Amino acid sequence: MKTYKNLYPQVWAWDNLYRAYRKARKGKRARAPVAAFEWDLEGNLVRLAHELEWLRPGQYAHACRMVTEIGKLVGGWRNPKTKKPAKAAG
Repeated sequence: MKTYKNLYPQVWAWDNLYRAYRKARKGKRARAPVAAFEWDLEGNLVRLAHELEWLRPGQYAHACRMVTEIGKLVGGWRNPKTKKPAKAAG
């Protein structure tokens, strides 16, 4: 039997994670759960990488901040924690 070394970094690469996402969504893009996942794709992939323990807690927090900042720059989403409720008129 042949032994392969150093495969872990190749298997758990971001490219492979994104490729797996693309393969899983094939033929399902019109479904609501797939569209919802795709809406926050980068955030979901970072969260998945954290759950798979690819990222240390500090790396995960940094990646979340960066994804949120990119989202703010392109105007695609808001951070719900920073939204303040409006005062009632009257």
